[in-house]
Amino acid sequence: MASRKWTARELRLLGKRPDRELARQLGRTLQAIVTKRSHLGIPRLIAKGEPRPWTPPEERILGTMPDAEVARRTGRHYSTVLSERNAIKVPYMHPRYRSWKPEELELLDKLSDEEVAEKTGRSVSSVSQKRWKLGRKECGERGA
Repeated sequence: MASRKWTARELRLLGKRPDRELARQLGRTLQAIVTKRSHLGIPRLIAKGEPRPWTPPEERILGTMPDAEVARRTGRHYSTVLSERNAIKVPYMHPRYRSWKPEELELLDKLSDEEVAEKTGRSVSSVSQKRWKLGRKECGERGA
């Protein structure tokens, strides 16, 4: 199937309207619009309500600070930042929650909440809560 030639008018419209809208207007496929525009080095116009692409500088700060701060600096919603960071597999560098390691869980069977807190760098209430969630009694605590 031969594709029809691009007119000067069509070429002038590339990048001036969103690709999907232009495809409908010109009776061309979306792929034809995207390919031609990209081939000519014309940046795409973002439609209202369409997410704006992430810039390299924005992507570089993902994971280097709390997601809320990245959202504030980039003018994006918190959930957008979270989704993008997860999509490109950037770990969160400042988590509010730290997973328990197996060796830390073993301490729950050997030490008091205060001792576990001291050895793991967690708060006593965090240790106590974890012990309660796992149904483990504190060392030296007698069952009824």
